[in-house]
Amino acid sequence: MPEKSPITLPPPAKEEKKLVEKEVLREDEEAKHRVRLELEIEGLLFSLVINLYIYRGLVNDIVLLRVMDQDQQLINASQMGDVDTLYALIQKDSYVLEHIDKLPFANSPLHFAASAGCTEFAMEIMKLMPSFAWKLNQDGFSPIHLALQNEPKQWCLGCYNLMASLSG
Repeated sequence: MPEKSPITLPPPAKEEKKLVEKEVLREDEEAKHRVRLELEIEGLLFSLVINLYIYRGLVNDIVLLRVMDQDQQLINASQMGDVDTLYALIQKDSYVLEHIDKLPFANSPLHFAASAGCTEFAMEIMKLMPSFAWKLNQDGFSPIHLALQNEPKQWCLGCYNLMASLSG
């Protein structure tokens, strides 16, 4: 019987190499897609947790804790009329004033500035967060009530100047 020669395979054709490369690229795209889906799912889960907190009424507690972190610095800045510190706090947390605004009854920076007679600071706060002018504290006082108890002339002048600058 004649000896059998070993079978030799031809080298892979260019088309086969392209198929392998396409398969590798497809696997990479699938991996990227999986990562995107995982991130999207994480975002949805985070949103679900926040909605549960809101549903259970815990959002005020979360907002209150967050406000307490910067509260003392903001109170000090408000009472001293330190606008630079106010803007430094806003740079750290651009929602620092919105967190306070979400609370139904609170002493806002405007309350503290009005009580301390810091009219320029109060005017700056009213430009940034006009809703603070009407916010009541736990005692039922608005910043205007507190200002009129302390510095009625200066407050009225400051309000007039603010209205004039806003009206153009």
